[in-house]
Amino acid sequence: DLVPEIEFRHNYRFISKYKSVYDARDLFFDHINTNKNYLDAIFITHSGKTDEKLLGLITIEDISNLE
Repeated sequence: DLVPEIEFRHNYRFISKYKSVYDARDLFFDHINTNKNYLDAIFITHSGKTDEKLLGLITIEDISNLE
């Protein structure tokens, strides 16, 4: 239900619930360096697959205080 609301097409990623917040941070930074814009969201599923139940989501604001 959330994907149609994403500002830029395919501007999101999926991550496994077993990954750390630092892995999520790296996804955001890698995307910024490659695409020159922020990911809208990282969706958390059991193993990071797109067809699994959504367990949560992370935005850039969630990790902005890690540094």
